[in-house]
Amino acid sequence: MNPGIRWTAGLFVALLGASGAFAQYAQKPQPSAAEPRPAATPPEPRRPAPAKAERPSRRPADGKPAADDPECAFTGKRIVSSLARDDVDAAQKFVRFYEMFSCPAGHLRDAFRCAVAGGAPATGKPLSERVDQCWDKPPAPAKNR
Repeated sequence: MNPGIRWTAGLFVALLGASGAFAQYAQKPQPSAAEPRPAATPPEPRRPAPAKAERPSRRPADGKPAADDPECAFTGKRIVSSLARDDVDAAQKFVRFYEMFSCPAGHLRDAFRCAVAGGAPATGKPLSERVDQCWDKPPAPAKNR
């Protein structure tokens, strides 16, 4: 018989025997009849979940979201920041979310105009601070031309 075949056959037998040993240890031991079993506790009745306190709506009477809603502010600031860094692709991805939440497009336009009108960021003042400032209090909207 070829030595390679003997070696492979021996390895196969060894692995087969080892798998049986592992299977023996994997089985849970059965409790004997002499050992007392713990009494089963009845499941607790389900209690109704407490009513969640709803976040007070800050939306105007017409139901449209305001620019200071968290979802509008989060996505809007990222759009303005991305556009100020000339990252149009990232800005377009955030615009989808901004529109999905029906956020006001006019506020986005005014905040971007404010951030860009400031020119290059002043020394020691990062772009993110200027974007935050422009988002929170943009200048008066410019008239459409």
